[in-house]
Amino acid sequence: MAGDGLCAREVPVVEVKWRIDGDAAFAIEQLVPQLDEEGGRQCHAAVRALVHMGDDAKNAMPALVAALKRYKDHNVLWAVGELAPHAQELALPALRAAMTEPSLADDAAIALQSLGEPAEQLIPRRWQRCARWPRQRAKERAYAHCQHERIAADCCSVRRIRLCRLILAHWHADC
Repeated sequence: MAGDGLCAREVPVVEVKWRIDGDAAFAIEQLVPQLDEEGGRQCHAAVRALVHMGDDAKNAMPALVAALKRYKDHNVLWAVGELAPHAQELALPALRAAMTEPSLADDAAIALQSLGEPAEQLIPRRWQRCARWPRQRAKERAYAHCQHERIAADCCSVRRIRLCRLILAHWHADC
């Protein structure tokens, strides 16, 4: 397999081999190059397999961080967040840096919050402007946004609902 590259169909084979023999080095060697392929960054390919490997995939964190910086991909961000407990020294700075990317800020905030970062440091900049509003208006906006997300849960992402909960938790603690 090495050298000729994996296709998306072969990624599960690598994961199954790892599950059988526990050879994380082989799996990482096969999966990391897939981070440079769009198909490998999809949630049902290499990033998912690495996340399933958990602590065994901690040696893939430098490649995941590099792919996150290079591609600014949500699936890679998810993998970095999921594997962060196993390689915090690399993951936390990468997640904090992702907070500066508008397209990744919400997901990065959720990942950092799940790792214990304080909510007031994580609310994306677009929500921080609400602090200039009268407190009640800011709370109303956050509440309305969360209600909308709940009503439209079928077409909304889970990350937005989590972000709403993070925002509301911050404002409720502030009262």
